[in-house]
Amino acid sequence: MHFKASEIPYYREDKADDTHLGIKGATQVNKIAVEELKKTKLDIVKYIKK
Repeated sequence: MHFKASEIPYYREDKADDTHLGIKGATQVNKIAVEELKKTKLDIVKYIKK
């Protein structure tokens, strides 16, 4: 997650944070997690939107 000052209103100063995912990375990780979860027989799978 890297932003220049005021690029995102919440961050008034430059932000360089390598410990969190940006939107694109988080979306990709989520897709992988959902696909793997679908392979299980856990009850939670029924709550995944198609």
